[in-house]
Amino acid sequence: MTEQDIFATQGVDSYTWSSMVPEQRAAHDREAYERDVAEFAASLAVHAVTDEQVALVQSLVADYQAGYLSHYGRVAGARSRVASTAVTGGSGFNTRRNNKSRDAYAKRVDEFLAWQRKFQTDALRTIRAARTLSQVDAETTQRLIRDADRAMLDIAAIDSGRHPGFDRSSFVASLCTKLHREARAGHLEPVRACLRHIADAQQMLPKPAITARNRVWRYLDGEEVV
Repeated sequence: MTEQDIFATQGVDSYTWSSMVPEQRAAHDREAYERDVAEFAASLAVHAVTDEQVALVQSLVADYQAGYLSHYGRVAGARSRVASTAVTGGSGFNTRRNNKSRDAYAKRVDEFLAWQRKFQTDALRTIRAARTLSQVDAETTQRLIRDADRAMLDIAAIDSGRHPGFDRSSFVASLCTKLHREARAGHLEPVRACLRHIADAQQMLPKPAITARNRVWRYLDGEEVV
């Protein structure tokens, strides 16, 4: 059974007793599925550079599609037993049985959403674990530079009096602590790249964000700073 068949049969049938427009509801489900899979694939693809990583993404997306459709089938099966008096009419309507069916349907939906969240989280962890050292360094460099730019803006605002009451030293210490932490984790090149960026950027500031006396600059000299 193809994806189209699943929504055109199970999907439509599942809305027979609860919607006046089961075909439209099933078509909406299919659109939601296609949109969700595309967004999931895109969230992984940004981390895929090598052929091996691309193949891993394709495998994870295929598993996600299979799992999604499997859960959708269970949700549709439970929904097919839920009725609406607007569709069936009120004569002989068994409210108690219908409430039980609604509870079963809600349980299948909760299971689906729990599976979806876990799969997406695990898949992202899997693809990130497959990153090369150069990818890790590049991402770390970008993050450190982004944090440094934000910190320098805050420090400059403090120096100009636009942030009265804020402690300048705490912003400097926070930024340097991040750099020390990454260096101790073995990410020396990203730290050095960030320091070079800071050195260039703070030339345009009236006052250096990180003074030349700060020990963090010793990373540029290849010296281990503890």
